[in-house]
Amino acid sequence: MDEKLVKKLYNQIETEGERKGEKYRPFGLYQSSLDSRPNQRYYVECPDGTLVIPPGNTMPVQKLSSKSFA
Repeated sequence: MDEKLVKKLYNQIETEGERKGEKYRPFGLYQSSLDSRPNQRYYVECPDGTLVIPPGNTMPVQKLSSKSFA
């Protein structure tokens, strides 16, 4: 990736925790460019443990979080 692009995208700096001082890029969980295929929708585990899923017409067969695929 071009250095100018990296500096433009990764322009936030963490202010707390063990990653304090590291640069990061804000990123939305919902990607509007995704197709509506079932294999591109998955549940996201919230900090309170509940599973949520981005809007769409197809539903996964099993209620698994994205961590299951990592």
